[in-house]
Amino acid sequence: MQIPVESSLRHICLGRYSTVE
Repeated sequence: MQIPVESSLRHICLGRYSTVE
């Protein structure tokens, strides 16, 4: 299974946003 980099970046961004909030 190939995971695109965009998906990883998006996941990290979402995680960061969740931590901030």
